Amino acid sequence: MKITEANIEAVNSLLKDRSPEEIINFVLENANEPIVTTNFRPYEANILHACTQVRSDIKVIWCDTGYNTPQTYRHAEELKELLHLNIL
Repeated sequence: MKITEANIEAVNSLLKDRSPEEIINFVLENANEPIVTTNFRPYEANILHACTQVRSDIKVIWCDTGYNTPQTYRHAEELKELLHLNIL
């Protein structure tokens, strides 16, 4: 199913009571080239974990401004290793 401006309300209604895993599955099944983006902020680990549980090789784009703290870079390295992220 292609998600368009015309059917976005129907898609939202379809997914509103679904689990995160079901929503991620729906998106992955309907996307041409699915990716997930991250800046490795604290709560991003939850999104990355949920996505990699459904598709372990999902492409991940790191939006790095170059102004992150050393802690953020350490956190990113830990998550890349722990979740086996497919960073582009």
